[in-house]
Amino acid sequence: MPLAYRYWSLKEDKLISPFRTKYIWTPRANWAKCLPPYEPLPADITIWDGYEDDFTPVLCRNSSPNKDCKQEFGCGLYANLDPETVVHNMVDVAVNPPKIMGLVYGWGHVLYHGDGIVRCEIMDIWAMCAIPKYFSNSFLGDFAYWAIKGNIPFYVATSKAEAVQWLKGMSIKLLER
Repeated sequence: MPLAYRYWSLKEDKLISPFRTKYIWTPRANWAKCLPPYEPLPADITIWDGYEDDFTPVLCRNSSPNKDCKQEFGCGLYANLDPETVVHNMVDVAVNPPKIMGLVYGWGHVLYHGDGIVRCEIMDIWAMCAIPKYFSNSFLGDFAYWAIKGNIPFYVATSKAEAVQWLKGMSIKLLER
């Protein structure tokens, strides 16, 4: 099962996916769910259709992730096998810009894409890193609180390059357990 990298935003002490969905992440096991037609969305999940404060449910009949999913980007929890790609893509998100990069472990049903992207049924957060360009002092306190509450190793990097190096180092340490 893959160790991969992704990014999040932290809003009102909730760790959220900053792009396409407003899924609220938990410190450990996060489960993807592709919703069948007409099933109401759980209260903590909304699907973003591209406009801030304008959320529309996107429904699907498949188990998650499914290679035949009819959603625009396919269901599942996304990550990338290359941390450099994740850091580069952090600047491309206009709504709720990501401030946190992390190391995740994907398991359950896993789909690999040729571009380094993985979609997983279940993802655990194994480590998190904040990059100073993206946060204020109050954000730093919320970030540390969230990581400590979830018993997740965390680090405040001085640059994107340092964040990548720290997360790569954490992946090696965690695999040695």
